[in-house]
Amino acid sequence: MSAKRFSASDLLSLVELEISVLKRYYSHSNVTNSLSLIYFRLPEKNEGYEEAFERILRHTDAIVEEGEHIVALLFGTNKTGASKLLSGIQEF
Repeated sequence: MSAKRFSASDLLSLVELEISVLKRYYSHSNVTNSLSLIYFRLPEKNEGYEEAFERILRHTDAIVEEGEHIVALLFGTNKTGASKLLSGIQEF
């Protein structure tokens, strides 16, 4: 599955939307109610890295790309999960 791509101008709207969904549907539930953001920079020689990262993320995740910088919005992912994902990306 792959993450959905959005432009940098959509970042604030995406975060607001995800927070609204969490408040409306998950505030009184035992289901996870987390939203995490990770930020990373692509290597200078971008050899298909962005497509690889997009594929390893879930279809519920969103990618915002600004040049060589990427922000991934991870719906239903807590701090630990986001940290593990970011560590894996950095090792890649």
